[in-house]
Amino acid sequence: VSSVFLSSQVEELYFIIIRIIFSISIFLHCVSLILLTKFTPPKQASWRNYMLFIQACFITMDLYMEILFIPLPLFPVPAGYTTGLLCTLKIPVQIQAGIAFLLISFICVSVLLCVLYRHQSILVGVHRFKLRKLVTPMLLFGIPTLLIGTGISVDGFLLFEQSLMCFTAILLHPIAHNILLISMTPSFRTTLLNGLKCKISFLARVGP
Repeated sequence: VSSVFLSSQVEELYFIIIRIIFSISIFLHCVSLILLTKFTPPKQASWRNYMLFIQACFITMDLYMEILFIPLPLFPVPAGYTTGLLCTLKIPVQIQAGIAFLLISFICVSVLLCVLYRHQSILVGVHRFKLRKLVTPMLLFGIPTLLIGTGISVDGFLLFEQSLMCFTAILLHPIAHNILLISMTPSFRTTLLNGLKCKISFLARVGP
């Protein structure tokens, strides 16, 4: 039977990383929401509404995973524990994990439908570079999940620390989504670059 040893230092580092990921993710969510609501061209109103829905899903998942749930898996052992608000309220861990699974599944399906709706021409191979940029966030979720699953099934395939790194990579998916959204939308890129140029020019005029 596989076993793991979780030192207090590793546990503390893990929770620090979780807080950093959550802070960056929430900041990018706010930036994306502002860009979607104020700088989306009128002709893309339906796409904007779809993306606002997906943003709401990602925000919900972030709040759940990193405030209400806060899981610390003990892979490759199929076990773990939680330290979030729901644990404090003594909600059964099976229910907590079930909600997390439903949220992740719902988001995966929503993102896939949006990709099929918004980028049909890309998916048929018109622009390989953009296709790679679309696939990147999916790989960020799919590859770590596959590695974790293999580690649970095959004894000795992954160490505990490696499995924990894979799980942490999954939590980076909302950050990758926001970066992708901003970088692939011309109006968003232009808005941010213009704002950055204005800020640099202002600082240059003010001087030390």
